[in-house]
Formats: sequence, C-alpha cells, structure tokens
Amino acid sequence: MNFKLMMTLRSKYNQGLRTKETLEANRLYLKLRKCGLLEVAKADITKRDEEQSQ
Repeated sequence: MNFKLMMTLRSKYNQGLRTKETLEANRLYLKLRKCGLLEVAKADITKRDEEQSQ
C-alpha cells in the first residue's frame, strides 16, 4: 500500500466507511505516527513525486 492510497482509505475510514481495507489503512497510519515515521514517509513520497515530474 502506498502513502497516497493509505491516506485516501484513512479519510474514508474517518468518514464512517468501515471496511477491511479502510481499517488496515487507519491502523498503518496510526502505527507510522506512533513510531514517528509519518513525516519520513511524507518526505519520501514528496521527493519521489518531484523526481518523476522532472
């Protein structure tokens, strides 16, 4: 699961859509945040997007 998909599914989870996929995305997000890796993941995705656009 990539970062963008995780955030999309997590958004749907927060809006009330409770499926197996959205629950897993929410769990992954919370685990990354708890471990302090959320900012690292965001930066990595942003860096890759910039490289691909060039």
